[in-house]
Amino acid sequence: MREKLSAVFVLVTESEPGVVLGYYTLSAQQIDAGELPKELKKRTGKYKRLGATLLGRLAVAKEHQNKKLGAFLLVDALRRSLEGTQTVMSFAVVVDAKGDDVVGFYKKFGFLPLSGNRLMLPMKTIEKNF
Repeated sequence: MREKLSAVFVLVTESEPGVVLGYYTLSAQQIDAGELPKELKKRTGKYKRLGATLLGRLAVAKEHQNKKLGAFLLVDALRRSLEGTQTVMSFAVVVDAKGDDVVGFYKKFGFLPLSGNRLMLPMKTIEKNF
């Protein structure tokens, strides 16, 4: 945060503000238009690189897992990412999933595969869902 590389968002309760339940980071990123699924490539015109929002390090404390807090944090991150497009455009939210189980988590929310465990959710899709 000090170097302005990412913004960190932490989930705590009012009753125990010193106990971190979960967190995520958001930062600027670029993606290669050539990686996009065919139906999305059509929308990008001649752009070779696209601005995106990187959702990084989404995590829930072990003692608070299986309480839907990951989904809560993801929805909050998507909302904040969409709000950010009012001042700086972003084509999509991108994640680098740390394993197949995490890929499955993001796919349940409509994320599309790019390469490897990198997935993306178009901002237009996020906008429709909000």
